Amino acid sequence: MDEKVQKKVEMLDTNPVLYFFVYWGYRITTSVLWRLKRINVNIVPKTGKVIIAANHRTFLDPPLIGSTLPRWTYFLAKEELFRMPILSWALPRLNTIPLKRGSTDVEWFKTCVDLLEKGDSLVMFPEGGRHKGEGFGKARSGVGMIACHANAPVIPAYLKNSEYLGKFKKLTIIFGDPVMPNPPQDESKRKEYYQEFSELIMTKIAELSTKV
Repeated sequence: MDEKVQKKVEMLDTNPVLYFFVYWGYRITTSVLWRLKRINVNIVPKTGKVIIAANHRTFLDPPLIGSTLPRWTYFLAKEELFRMPILSWALPRLNTIPLKRGSTDVEWFKTCVDLLEKGDSLVMFPEGGRHKGEGFGKARSGVGMIACHANAPVIPAYLKNSEYLGKFKKLTIIFGDPVMPNPPQDESKRKEYYQEFSELIMTKIAELSTKV
């Protein structure tokens, strides 16, 4: 593993006890207050590399999705959050990888690929950030790029009503069938395929939204 990537993985400083309490705290709270319904969660494998790709409406989506999964998982968060009080301490201990968006920093990418190749799971958002309003945001190439380099299946997921937590609307998350990337052998066409694959996953997420 690249030395810089190794340092970034070590920087996560994962705390299994804290993860356990946050996981069950969210799981119990969402079940009681928001009556969270999990549909097809058995599709998510309990072991082996996999990416969970979901829509993104609120900053609470990562822990909400993580608490529905039957396994330990990793997340991405913008680097600015790691400079905030409490979060700067908690995020690295909760399997969260700092992402420097809009830069040429590729350490986060290598870290994600390495974790997947070791058999871990990763929660990602094809839209790249929170989308406000109706419908979905435009997919970015990140999911496709990581899935291809790690040769990892992607499970689309749709989380309904997370933007209405304050109104206590019922939460629902539905998981779709895994999709395997099949990048072209021609390196010159790969970048285009990364975007196309991410858009395909976003389409799958949109299709799931019609089923709940």
